[in-house]
Parts: sequence; C-alpha cells; structure tokens
Amino acid sequence: MQLLRQRGDVWDDVLNNADLLCSVNQELVALDTQLSDGDELGLFPPVTGG
Repeated sequence: MQLLRQRGDVWDDVLNNADLLCSVNQELVALDTQLSDGDELGLFPPVTGG
C-alpha cells in the first residue's frame, strides 16, 4: 500500500479511509497485508445508498 500512497494525495486520502475494504486474491484482508508478485488487489470504497 505504501507504493500506492506515494502516487499522490488522492491515493493517500483513499487509503487512509477507515471504511475502505481491501481484498487480495478475492479474499478480504487487513489494509496492512503484504502483497506478493502476481496478487490481485481489490479496493472497495465506502458506498452509500438507499
């Protein structure tokens, strides 16, 4: 995640959102999970609706 944060303020803001969900290889994981080469990363921003 640190590499994404270095890409700019927009990424840093998104990754600092407490409601952000993260998946690696289609399994929900903690935001501090270390990635390996070939991993698929999914980021799910908070969603509202009604």
